[in-house]
Amino acid sequence: MRNFFQAMQSPFVNADLVDRILTSLPDFSSLVSTILTSKAVYAVYKAHPTSIQRAVAYNLVGSALPEALRLVRCRRRGMTLKPPNELLGEDDIVKNPQLTRDEIKDLVGISGSAKRLEELFSWREKDCRFQSSSQLTVGESHRFNRALFRLSLYSSAYGEGAYVEDDFLDEDDPDGDLLLENALSLRKRFFETFPTIELEEIKSFTSFLTDIIHWAMNAHSYFDMGSTDKLLFYGSLPHIVSDMYLGVGESPDDETRAIPEGFWDGFVPRSISVVLKQRKAPVLTDEQAKRVIIDEVVGGNVNCTQCHAGPMPRKDLWCPSTWDFLRGTIPPHAIRQRLPGYLPGNDTHGPAITDIWEINTYSELIDQLFEHKTNAFDSWKREDFLCTGCLGKFLEEHIWVWYVGEKRKRGEVIPEDCWYGYNCRTQRHKPAHASRLNHFCEPSRGDAPA
Repeated sequence: MRNFFQAMQSPFVNADLVDRILTSLPDFSSLVSTILTSKAVYAVYKAHPTSIQRAVAYNLVGSALPEALRLVRCRRRGMTLKPPNELLGEDDIVKNPQLTRDEIKDLVGISGSAKRLEELFSWREKDCRFQSSSQLTVGESHRFNRALFRLSLYSSAYGEGAYVEDDFLDEDDPDGDLLLENALSLRKRFFETFPTIELEEIKSFTSFLTDIIHWAMNAHSYFDMGSTDKLLFYGSLPHIVSDMYLGVGESPDDETRAIPEGFWDGFVPRSISVVLKQRKAPVLTDEQAKRVIIDEVVGGNVNCTQCHAGPMPRKDLWCPSTWDFLRGTIPPHAIRQRLPGYLPGNDTHGPAITDIWEINTYSELIDQLFEHKTNAFDSWKREDFLCTGCLGKFLEEHIWVWYVGEKRKRGEVIPEDCWYGYNCRTQRHKPAHASRLNHFCEPSRGDAPA
């Protein structure tokens, strides 16, 4: 690398080679850093800024750059509630290839969220072995991102942000019927611009978003908005769903305006379904719907290692590469309910257990549970594929053992065991008793008195 930069100081720089290097850079941060290495490199960039920026934009966003740039430019120009033929087209990158600083900034912003969603989609729908890197093929990635940016444009152009308060105060339309009729017409016309197979891509992508939104509401205790249609109508895609998955920010419902239900109910699926029905398109099965984006699912169907339930898709079974997704099935606030006896009512230790499962990843915590595996589960292995029932059973039998075991590993002093162990009722309403004795143990006597 040092020899390369030394060469860049030379007056005999090969301009074609430098241009090739600049157009192969993965992002705009790398581009800025590189063109500042020398005047010679900067001169090559200044000679071809448009083509170099466009090439880096393709490297950053992928082959769905035309759809992404259409989204960015329509947003920047405030194009809302317009007929589809008045929106900028996906060919605008050809008509106007020069990128502004604001457009580059927006592309960088949406590409990060899109990348996280693609990695999540790849992990959940294609290959559950890889959580943090997309395994989609070039074609699969293109179809995924094309659907993502088109749905994002739809949400931007016809969602909540397209309306102002005065739209709902028209004396000639007090109930908003004419406004809603116009909205439904625009939405239908927008989706009519796409071929049927590409409509199915958007529909499949929307189904994926719906699953992730429901997962996030459970995993991070978001306020249940009652309908993902409402979130897609109010939301700023794609980052709002990406942030929800990560548990970042406030509940998306916190600052929304009171817009009549008819405007967001069925916001995406109803409008797509109307177009597909008019075209007499065949109704796809769930499996067929997934395959409009993905060519092949890796791993196929397998059985639960312990109870042999199945076969079922590998992503629906729990193993080290999917443990983190359990947060949306058994959220942190429900973990203490998996404790035996009367331990769930122990408010001296219950909140601490919830906090531990809230701030740590499920993968590292379940891995710790296996370190405290009891003799009854001697044949169970970390790499097993477990159904939700079997993994739930494993949690119930080990969380209480793990809690005390990890305290001992940290050198904490464990109080004397209560005779009645986890079946002690007194621990629920006498904090002093719950603190003075250890109840995370097997009962050595009968049931405790009330």
